[in-house]
Amino acid sequence: MTTTYTPTNIKLMRNTLAINGFQSFVRIMKERACCKLPELTQLIVSETGFEFSEVRAWKKHGVDNRSAALALCELAEKYNVYFGLHMLIPTQEVCEAWLTWEQKHPDTVKHAA
Repeated sequence: MTTTYTPTNIKLMRNTLAINGFQSFVRIMKERACCKLPELTQLIVSETGFEFSEVRAWKKHGVDNRSAALALCELAEKYNVYFGLHMLIPTQEVCEAWLTWEQKHPDTVKHAA
């Protein structure tokens, strides 16, 4: 049996996964670049050309455009870290897979506010 999810379900899941993806990126890159958050934020700004305010907003809202996500993936690659585009901008299939997982494990669900 295939479950069909509403556009709202998909959007909410995409937002949650995008936030989690960027937070994972930050956690991994802080370790690889051997720096703290302020230094990493400055590194992201200088390497990608995005504004400081944009980078800070990604922590709360996730990466919101493909060019930013590609720039972050390229930055990660410089530090020998694979970070796929789908980890920052989740695909429809990824969102549906997580929604299906949530249905099977309702007691473990935590969403970003």
